[in-house]
Amino acid sequence: MNETGERQPETEKPPLFYHASANRHLERLEPRAETVRDEAEGAVVFATPEKDLASTFMLPKDDSWSASGRVNGRAFALFADRDKFAALDHGGTLYVLPAESFGRDDRDEHHRSEWTSQEAVVPIERIDYDSALTAMQENGVRVHFVDAATLAEFQRANPERKVEMLDQLGA
Repeated sequence: MNETGERQPETEKPPLFYHASANRHLERLEPRAETVRDEAEGAVVFATPEKDLASTFMLPKDDSWSASGRVNGRAFALFADRDKFAALDHGGTLYVLPAESFGRDDRDEHHRSEWTSQEAVVPIERIDYDSALTAMQENGVRVHFVDAATLAEFQRANPERKVEMLDQLGA
């Protein structure tokens, strides 16, 4: 989806990408291997053409206490520790990036929204937020604080059950 909420055609490369970070002072985004999804991929810059999904990465998090993504066309973020969230939420920046160096592995159905660049990328715009929660909410992410058991059930659930669970949580 682009920033107006329209889904990009599968064959079309979006003109812009978004990358969120708690670090507000990046002049260029360097390829890093901190979060590796594929050892063969090496160090990369991650980005997405979907502003809502990008905003979920402004807060440092992992699967032990959170889940985020898109279900039924709507971005969501679940957190099982409100105190940890509050302690880590210092805001950050949503960086707008040019598309030139980004590519996507179309064979990977689970990461269709993730694009990567093996080159450093200089942002063309930055959108600062005082709070990651505000960034997510302003960009249309359904944010919910849940207990650990609910998060674990959600992480194990099939797609249909995830839709049901999010509907039960509301908004």
